[in-house]
Amino acid sequence: MSAPNVEAPGEVGTGRAQEQANTNNGDCAGTAGDKQADKTFATLRARLALAGYTLTRTDARDCPARYSVLRWNMARELPDLVAVDAFAVRVGVAA
Repeated sequence: MSAPNVEAPGEVGTGRAQEQANTNNGDCAGTAGDKQADKTFATLRARLALAGYTLTRTDARDCPARYSVLRWNMARELPDLVAVDAFAVRVGVAA
């Protein structure tokens, strides 16, 4: 049986991961324009989830995002967040 290795590990956090964590460049997916839409999407998703619905969206890299609201194996496809909010009001989901 050999003795345990008690050497101190190398310094953590000095590698390439720090460079990848920098999101200040303009081509990053999390730009300021997207942040408001992401917040609105998260709010609507939470409101609908409390009423038993699931809200999903397509990846909008090369086309406009599409939204789907699902419940009881039934789906409704909606074109934008305004339509999702109108649907939520229509089905009685509190604002």
